[in-house]
Amino acid sequence: MVVPLVCSLEGQTRGSKMKKQTQHNICWSQVGILATVLIFSMLNLGKAEAQTRKFIDPKSENGKLVGIVTQLDGSGGIGNGFVIGAGGCHVLANVHVTHGIGKDKQGNVILVDNLSVGRKVRFQVDFDSKAKRFKREIKASVIEIGDFDADTRRGRTQDVAVLKLDTCLGPEYGTLAFDHEASKKRFPESDIVTIGFGAINGEIGIIMEECSALQSTPITGLMFTNCFSEPGSSGMMYLERRKADGKLRLVGIHQGRETFEGGINAPVAVYARAFNPIVSAALGENSPIAIGPVAGDRAPQNDQTALLVPAKARTVVR
Repeated sequence: MVVPLVCSLEGQTRGSKMKKQTQHNICWSQVGILATVLIFSMLNLGKAEAQTRKFIDPKSENGKLVGIVTQLDGSGGIGNGFVIGAGGCHVLANVHVTHGIGKDKQGNVILVDNLSVGRKVRFQVDFDSKAKRFKREIKASVIEIGDFDADTRRGRTQDVAVLKLDTCLGPEYGTLAFDHEASKKRFPESDIVTIGFGAINGEIGIIMEECSALQSTPITGLMFTNCFSEPGSSGMMYLERRKADGKLRLVGIHQGRETFEGGINAPVAVYARAFNPIVSAALGENSPIAIGPVAGDRAPQNDQTALLVPAKARTVVR
């Protein structure tokens, strides 16, 4: 049996001039994948909206790290991003948000022709729960990107961009802990907590949800969950609550949703196994991830190496 799959990336459109696009359809041939996803979906996916989603203090340890990423010219989409690394100088986001130029009438995300470092974007942070807006706006440069390609298995695990803020937020923002053991695992082994900017019943704010990840994955570097997602959720952080000490560790960044034959639809995130090397390469000695097997085979990008990424406009089917 061939299981057709369609990927929906969830940057929220703000509108832009459209370029020529290509659609993609990725097929999985393993019969067991569909069976596993069906079981997981029936037992858990339907619970997502029933699970507790609640607003948290935007000044809390992890709440203050959340912001939104947009294009300087107002085109493209809106997605989540969050502060990483000591000093509060860097942000983790999705390539399809930092390099997105818009969507077509079907909602397919369109990327710039060349995925490269150096692109300037806007990061808004410090959400004010009373005024219902972000208080700070900082320009940022893309300094590292994954080898994102929505048409290949590995390429889809590389939907990650590291931004360097023009103005650092300060060491009080350098609190996010990473999972140093992710390179040894294919998916999280404990409960998941998501934190991101979103809405509940029309009210916006920083939202936390407790949910879970599927204990199987057809693509190493991606994880499937029953966590709530909506347009604009791209870039939301996924934290694993460690069984040993109850502490939270970053294990994922939300990418979009996957639709399977039969209408089964599940949220998907890039797993830390895939993005830890990208973060380590970008932050170097300031990386929150120990240099070792996780990051030993990746060098920081420059304008030349980044342009080796396939240079074609891509569309993902929504």
